[in-house]
Amino acid sequence: MDIGLSIAAGALTATEQGVSVYANDIANQDTVAFTSQTPLFTGLPATLAQKPATGSAVTGAAPELSIGAGVELCAGSASGAEGAITPTGVPTDVAISGPGYFAVATPAGTAYTRDGSFSVDAGGHLVNQEGYLVLSTQGRAITVPVAAAQTTTIDAKGVVSAGGRAVATLGVASVPNPGGLVPTGANTFSVGPDSGAATLGALQKGTELTPAALATSGTDEAQALTGLMTLERSFQLDATAMQNAGQMLNWAAELS
Repeated sequence: MDIGLSIAAGALTATEQGVSVYANDIANQDTVAFTSQTPLFTGLPATLAQKPATGSAVTGAAPELSIGAGVELCAGSASGAEGAITPTGVPTDVAISGPGYFAVATPAGTAYTRDGSFSVDAGGHLVNQEGYLVLSTQGRAITVPVAAAQTTTIDAKGVVSAGGRAVATLGVASVPNPGGLVPTGANTFSVGPDSGAATLGALQKGTELTPAALATSGTDEAQALTGLMTLERSFQLDATAMQNAGQMLNWAAELS
């Protein structure tokens, strides 16, 4: 493929992916504990090509040209702002701030979420809004005595108590690159090739829990809309550049 056409096509794809990031931000402006994302772009490694022959050699000149290969959306994107912590008065709600994630057991395996809207089901299991089991520091389901379910509380250290007795501690996962987590629906994520492996345990430095509270969405609607409009204009320019590159390629073919 012609280098100009390849660069334009790559830019078009990257811009389209960036638009999706901002659109997702806007769609989640009411999602509990949603962490805003900002698309980041990086230049692709340049390729080397032989310089065209000239009438006279230039002493010390490099024999090759460095040709840029365009841009791409970085694997993952920059973690943006977290939402404000808002008291709910619900003793099984817990807000998380900092880089940690709660772990829940889903039919597809362990997933991670920042949504601490928890409750106790009929079997005494601590679950999230989707009914997924919330996991402890040992990666086990957290169960309280059914008779004491109404007294279940979670404190600032993640200790789950019922009837005045501690029964488990919430597992808090740390992920090397949160931007590389893969959305799996229902406000949950799974680890991906760019996120690194999650480590489940107790609270890590820099992560805090707030009992009887939830975090609002971190989406800044005005910022997301501005970014979306900027990338939409870039998309139009990229599409035009691709059309021009294609036209030039056709002309070259006609002249050959």
